Amino acid sequence: MTTGEPTIAVEAERPLLEVAAEAEAAGQYLPVDAAVEATTAAEAAAGTRLGPRALGYGPARRWVVGARTRDGHELGPPEADAGAWAGLAADALETITWRTLAQPEATRTVIGLFLESAGAARALATLAAEPPPSLVAAELCDRGAGHWLVGEVLDAECVLVLRLEGETEAAARAGRAAWQAVERAGGMPRVFEREWGRWRWRATHPTLGARAVVARFEAPNAELPALFDAVRETGALLGESAARAHALLGALYGYLPTGPRLDEALTWLRSAARERDAALEVVLPGMA
Repeated sequence: MTTGEPTIAVEAERPLLEVAAEAEAAGQYLPVDAAVEATTAAEAAAGTRLGPRALGYGPARRWVVGARTRDGHELGPPEADAGAWAGLAADALETITWRTLAQPEATRTVIGLFLESAGAARALATLAAEPPPSLVAAELCDRGAGHWLVGEVLDAECVLVLRLEGETEAAARAGRAAWQAVERAGGMPRVFEREWGRWRWRATHPTLGARAVVARFEAPNAELPALFDAVRETGALLGESAARAHALLGALYGYLPTGPRLDEALTWLRSAARERDAALEVVLPGMA
């Protein structure tokens, strides 16, 4: 990686989370998140899937300054060079240059603990109606995915994780708004004090590991809680599962163990997707 304010240039096949960590170590802040942990810089730049912080910072392409393809063509920013980027495959890219920011002045994470997804949905509806300007990510997790995300076991069936970044006063106001939204929806709010790398994915799921089958849903935000519950219900069939939604971005990821009843679980999820006007893609282990 080469650095120089306010951009970083990286090899396209590098994992995006690795790039972000190196940028932070160099005093730069890459406001781009991976849709899934294995996402490469090229997949983020050329793809359309959003990472969780796209809620606050927009899609990854917004932060691309330029790129070089493997056959030597220089590309400008996607907004200005739309024709060259249209239909471009990730494996056609050799290097990508990203625009970076200064480190946020303040960061805060508010966690809402709920007994059921309906309560979390009420809190999300409040935040969607009047989004706090410093709210950059909103994640709805079950118990297992919550453990995955924050690194500790949380005593709740549904965990709402709200990430706030920005100027100190604005982040504090947004934190109060997030706390109140959780409390008024019947949840138990708390401030998560420990940082874990500027809202980045943690390591592979603590119990499912790399063997998980991933069910990717794209759906209207209002339908995500019901689909979230459908993924949770497969846990009774399979022995375990995990659900994580980018709650205001229309995306849900279900993680399922392989086994003799996997096809039955997937049939259940396909039915739920049809009922909720959702698109569903199933990704087998090793096929990110």
